[in-house]
Amino acid sequence: MKIFFIISLILLPFLCYCRDGSFLIKSQSTTKNTNFKAVYQKAKDYFAKNEYDSSVYCLYKIISKSKKESEFYLKSHIFLGYIFSHTEKFDLSEKYLKIALNLSSDSLTKSQIQGNLGELYFKMDKPKNALNCFKKAEAFLTNKEGIDYQIALSNIGAAYIQLNQAENALIFNTKAYELAIELEDKLGISICINNFATIYRDLNQSKKALEYYQKALSMVDELGSKEEKKTILFNLSQIHEKLGNSSLSLNYFKQYTNLKEELFNTEKNEFIVETQEKYDATERKKEIVELKLSEQEKDAQLMRMIYMIVICFIVLLFLGLILFFRIRWKNIQAKNQSKLELISATFEAEEKERQRISQDIHDELGGLLGVSRMLFTQTKKHLSDVNLELYNRVDELLVQANIRSRTISHELFSPTLKQFGLYPAIKEYLQNIQELHLDLNIEFEMTEIKLESQLELNIFRITQELITNTIKYAQAQKIAIDIEISPKELKYTYFDDGIGFDHKTIKKGVGLNSVSNRISRFQGKLDIKSSENKGLELNITIPL
Repeated sequence: MKIFFIISLILLPFLCYCRDGSFLIKSQSTTKNTNFKAVYQKAKDYFAKNEYDSSVYCLYKIISKSKKESEFYLKSHIFLGYIFSHTEKFDLSEKYLKIALNLSSDSLTKSQIQGNLGELYFKMDKPKNALNCFKKAEAFLTNKEGIDYQIALSNIGAAYIQLNQAENALIFNTKAYELAIELEDKLGISICINNFATIYRDLNQSKKALEYYQKALSMVDELGSKEEKKTILFNLSQIHEKLGNSSLSLNYFKQYTNLKEELFNTEKNEFIVETQEKYDATERKKEIVELKLSEQEKDAQLMRMIYMIVICFIVLLFLGLILFFRIRWKNIQAKNQSKLELISATFEAEEKERQRISQDIHDELGGLLGVSRMLFTQTKKHLSDVNLELYNRVDELLVQANIRSRTISHELFSPTLKQFGLYPAIKEYLQNIQELHLDLNIEFEMTEIKLESQLELNIFRITQELITNTIKYAQAQKIAIDIEISPKELKYTYFDDGIGFDHKTIKKGVGLNSVSNRISRFQGKLDIKSSENKGLELNITIPL
């Protein structure tokens, strides 16, 4: 085994080495030294170019490799929430913003995240949720004279407008307007003026609404968008019509329709350009993917060749070791108990070997014994009465040898287990034991449910190990086996009334080690209750 271990170490670099000279096994230092700031900046650059998928990929990369307490882990969640809101993937946006809220510790960041959640709920047409978030954003702010506080007040006012609570909206919009004037925030002033116009319109104070819409129109070219201007023109047309100013209403409506048509044409042209750009980008990505796939296929072919060479070498080496262990089995068993434990743990290889040996015993040795007895019976007529007793003894020995060869063959490999399952296999095995040990009382109960083949095989081997130990050492008169199977777990209880042993002081033998190793394969638990002259109770629990 030392030779095998050394060769494995020698072969390890070949398994890890790629065609371009890099190692597949990456050191942890690569992850630790990742420049998250640069990756985050890349995400921002991709977002600016409307390449949202690439931006999201960069942010996922940061989340997967950075620690939860790091600055960019939090920033990435906030940015993902913003991107998904922008691309109208509202459920994902809400998910990442809420995670960011739980991660953040300082009040300013919490306020910003609550503001983002409020804007998201506006888009989702959930004004009550939006109002709740905006109020929380305002509560988190300690500086009541800054731009963030002005924005929070303005947002609360806007939420009340959506909820048709114009009086409450007027209170918060007035506070936001006064603070915007103090801060000389032209954009904030423009937003508040627009909100005033909408509030007074909802309060049926058309003249005041008209006054603020006029102010908003005078500021919109400098600060606002054409979309905002279109809305203002339409509202002005509506209010002048309400006030009976038909000519002014018609004039504003014409300006509204002209601007609407202009915006439509602009959007159409932008859409055509954007569609063409997306098509070109898709084609470029396609070419890149094809090149990458070609390179990957070449790498895969080379790696397959390397793996095949290494696997063939390991298989040949393993076969040689099996042959060596078979020849030196008795010496190894006497000199090195630890090697025996290792060999007993290689259950799958052992089962294949058991099956092969069983087949050899059944086909070859059993056949030879049968033919030998048939030929031997033909000699009976040539024997005298003096030799008849000797003949009968030899004939009986041949019969016993034939029966014993079949028994050994079935102990090594159970065809019943393979064909019919665990319950019939254990029952058949116990009947064979009962025939050999007539003074032994064996009770067996089991829930008859088909299990996974490897689990059934190991439960069968455990039963063999335990009964063999009982017969060899326990001097027991009774054995009881109970196997209970539920959807969640398998419970195996084994009891004998033998001489017992102190399992805390006595070292485990090969049998119990084999049982323990088999249970460990299935993440099971083993509990042994035994003491001198008090028998053995062994409980096994295996999760299904």
